[in-house]
Amino acid sequence: MQSSTSQGFATHDGIPVMADRAAEEVVQWVSEEVIPSLKRLGASDDDGTPAAGEEIKSGRRRRYKLFLSIVGHSLGGLIARYVIKLLLDPSTPTPTAHHLSPLIAAHSDVITALEPLTFLTICTPHFGSRRAARPNSWVGLTFQGIVRFYLKSIAGLTGKQLYLIDGAGTTVEGEHVLPAFEIPDTTNPELISPKSKDDTPSAWSEDESIPLLMRMADPRSPYSQALSLFRPILVSAVRNDVPVGYCSAAISSVHPHPEILPGGGEVGAVVENGGTAAAAGTGKDAGSEMRIMSFSGFGTFGEGGDVSVGAEVRRKIHGGPNDVEDEMRGFYVDTLFSAGDDDPAEIKHIRYDTAVEIGSPKGTKHHLGEPFHAVEDIAGHARDSSDSPPKPPPFLPDMQHDNIIPTSVLLSLQASPLGKARRINIDFALRNPLTRATVHALAVGKGELSLFNPESAWLAKQAGYFLARIVLVDFLWKLREERGV
Repeated sequence: MQSSTSQGFATHDGIPVMADRAAEEVVQWVSEEVIPSLKRLGASDDDGTPAAGEEIKSGRRRRYKLFLSIVGHSLGGLIARYVIKLLLDPSTPTPTAHHLSPLIAAHSDVITALEPLTFLTICTPHFGSRRAARPNSWVGLTFQGIVRFYLKSIAGLTGKQLYLIDGAGTTVEGEHVLPAFEIPDTTNPELISPKSKDDTPSAWSEDESIPLLMRMADPRSPYSQALSLFRPILVSAVRNDVPVGYCSAAISSVHPHPEILPGGGEVGAVVENGGTAAAAGTGKDAGSEMRIMSFSGFGTFGEGGDVSVGAEVRRKIHGGPNDVEDEMRGFYVDTLFSAGDDDPAEIKHIRYDTAVEIGSPKGTKHHLGEPFHAVEDIAGHARDSSDSPPKPPPFLPDMQHDNIIPTSVLLSLQASPLGKARRINIDFALRNPLTRATVHALAVGKGELSLFNPESAWLAKQAGYFLARIVLVDFLWKLREERGV
């Protein structure tokens, strides 16, 4: 189902309110659509052979296991992180209308269990929406001012939450500052979060004097506990996403592909010229295509590692050495990062040959004691006489000066389930300047301005098919795990 409860000005009501509406909509849909359909299917099917996710109860009555996958784009990704707490956290005193467990228990005659599966966010501002400005860039300063005014003065409670000024913290020269925190030891999550009036995890996560995005990032919180039930994955556009910069979407302070950005860089995947979208039957311009640039976290490769993007662990998955034996990795490479003869044209003409596998990008985990990509980012915060790392300021610009990173949010997120999430970094090679302004929508399969820009519709289909494929492949791997085949 696609939630439709928060549109237009209703998106200004705040993340908790929108999540309440979405959770109620999900419960209602399961109650009125899914369960009746399963009952009809179980009653009419009499061959006695269990299919995917099914098991026999008795005779001709089947019982089914439900798999729950959540997909959120942009602000929807933040709403989704709140929704799963309402739907699944048994310790949260939510009404039955917002919680799936009582509903599933009441229909045990047809449902054996509810199992969370994929949690997918696409171009979601996990750091909020504070914008940075490139040095000496009047365009950047102007855009930064527009975003600040919109979020603080027009976008209601949602805008304040995205700007991290919804808490009752202190202000400095009219600007809210985040509560004090210490550089955390990631082996001890209890040291990560700032202190609240009552430092118990449940009380801290509900303390409205602390900005919502900080509370949601806390690895001890019900939000993170609900996330731990899923297999999270972050899809991020490596460039041209105007509303949400790459680092915010990928929960990183560095960019793995600076070679495609203005000014270039010495690390990252080689970006090849040309395109494949003009293949027979598509009629699209060469060079206008969706590309898979890199991925991490699929299989045991890179898990738990603290690897710089420039390290030797990088390798191309097509046309290069591939000597690591990993069943999970091989399954995803063959089914998600490759196309078969029977796949639709939109999937076949995604560029997979540009993809490289990378370890955890430096910046998403502590790297040699430094929580960020370079010591010089912490100017004015020099080390003391001890060996402890320097204490960063509350906010730092990301590597591209797209977003401002709330450092305590990054430190908390990298110790939460999202810090270990799988990542897929995508790019759109575009010829039409109009299309470059619509990458944020293209990433979720929406072709804006398609009437004036035909390539937009084609690229949107590519992205939409690929996102659906992610959820499907996760489900297929789950079945493979359960059946041992």
